[in-house]
Parts: sequence; C-alpha cells; structure tokens
Amino acid sequence: MRIYVDHSAVEAFFQYGEEAATVAIFPEEDVRPMLRVFSDVDVEQLTGVLWELEPFHSRAGLTI
Repeated sequence: MRIYVDHSAVEAFFQYGEEAATVAIFPEEDVRPMLRVFSDVDVEQLTGVLWELEPFHSRAGLTI
C-alpha cells in the first residue's frame, strides 16, 4: 500500500496500483497530518518511509 498526503488530498494505492482511493481534505489551518493504520487482521510488522517534499514551482512562478 502506498499513501500520498498533500495539503488538500490523501491518496492510497493498493494491489500495486490496481485499486485506489482518494479523499479531498480542507483543513482550516496549516497542520501536520497524523497517520493511523488499522487492520482487520493481525499485522506482525508495519514499516514505512516518510518524505517531506518542497513545494513545486512552475516556470510561470506558480506554487503547486
């Protein structure tokens, strides 16, 4: 499972991208997100990597 979190969306990809879910979010203030993972089955080990990315700036000078 891969989860991508942006300022306005959370996207999760399952089964090597064969299935996906997207949720639009509209936070009222600039907050650092917290991730909680739940499972219907026992999970022996859960690992992950967190990358903090800088905003993307296009040639027109717009921040995306």
